[in-house]
Amino acid sequence: MKKTELTELVVRTAEKLGATEAEAYVRKARTMTLEGAEEIEYMKTVESAGLGLRVACGKRLSAYATSILTEKDALQAVEKALRIAKASPEDPEWRHMNDRFGASLASQFFDKTMKDTPYEEIVKQVSQATTTAKECDPRVRIGHTVVLTNIAETMVANSFGQSKTVEESHALFSMRTKAVELGYESSGSQSDQSRFWKGLDIDSVATRSASQAIRTLRAKPIESEKMPVVIRNQVFASMLTIMLANAVNGESVQRGRSPLADRLGEQVAVEDFTLVDDGIMPGGLGTRSFDDEGCPTQRTPVIEKGVCKSFIYDSYTAHRDGRRSTGNGYRPSYAAPPRPGTNNFVLMPRTGSAETMIEETSKGFYVEGTIGEQLSNPVSGNLNATVTHGYLIENGELTDPVKGIVISGNFYDVIREGIQVIGKDLDSAGSSYSPTVKIGELTIAGK
Repeated sequence: MKKTELTELVVRTAEKLGATEAEAYVRKARTMTLEGAEEIEYMKTVESAGLGLRVACGKRLSAYATSILTEKDALQAVEKALRIAKASPEDPEWRHMNDRFGASLASQFFDKTMKDTPYEEIVKQVSQATTTAKECDPRVRIGHTVVLTNIAETMVANSFGQSKTVEESHALFSMRTKAVELGYESSGSQSDQSRFWKGLDIDSVATRSASQAIRTLRAKPIESEKMPVVIRNQVFASMLTIMLANAVNGESVQRGRSPLADRLGEQVAVEDFTLVDDGIMPGGLGTRSFDDEGCPTQRTPVIEKGVCKSFIYDSYTAHRDGRRSTGNGYRPSYAAPPRPGTNNFVLMPRTGSAETMIEETSKGFYVEGTIGEQLSNPVSGNLNATVTHGYLIENGELTDPVKGIVISGNFYDVIREGIQVIGKDLDSAGSSYSPTVKIGELTIAGK
């Protein structure tokens, strides 16, 4: 039986057995991973498939999942889900499942040739990247290289619409290098992601990783101080996810876990700051034509010219607020029920350049790489990140390499009054996108 037929059968069967509503979600994926150092040493291909089922009996709800996709097992899953629902307490906030089935005009998120890319071609390109990195400088060694390709097919059906099917692809290449000289050792780590295998700039990753390792060979901490800070685009993109993704999430707002909960219509950032959730951005790593409930994706401004405009919703949280889903129903796996989640989380670029930000700084700090920002507190806004790769800025130029210091500040204060310049060089960390940003002052906690 075809997967689309299976999802429709599951929904019909659940309704016949007493469900007032039902939803079937099937995800099938094939992931290939290659890892090594000087050469590929490990390869693994994993194929997975599973069914996630939600049923409603009035306001009594249940979710059930199975990794076996035979018709018999799927129908058994329906019976089990119904038994759980009937024994569950009512959810007074429940309205109904997504009733706006459809697909947006999102594009460039599936590489139909990726599954046919010969293994030999991948190995050849990785080998060439290794050579490229080592040729940058004789002090460079290859630490770890990872190649990942993923092709996934998603099918959704519920009581309000016909089945929808979509295919997606994703490719990643990362390289970690190290440089060694006279007792000094440093590392470089760079990566690239794309919806298309040929969209990866593998040689650039190798060159940037090697260069980063060489330039920070004698990096050391500096004294503690407050100073202007320029944060590289990929680093600030990561911070956006950690500090703001939950703040604009409808579920977090309703649970009182968002500092923006009562700020709709208010100025929460500088005027140049426009943040959107864009599910239809061509080629975006979070682009898709419908979300995990079958609702069409869209472009949703969450902060526009500094003003808090909207939150992101799945159908459940949207109904609680008397709104419509923004196409942000997200399942981390087929076994998990949908919750609000970002698609492409994008800080819109402006006209500044990283070069000019540095040139116009007499004394400051440039952040190229960090770790540990995940331990920040997105509710209070307290941001802390350990700098692994950074540079002093002196008289408009990058000078001494720095590592092992911590940058800190209140992120909500930063976006409201601390951002001085937003660049035009958009880049991503996962499905979050940002340009390089200059902040007037952050605390540098050093030696």
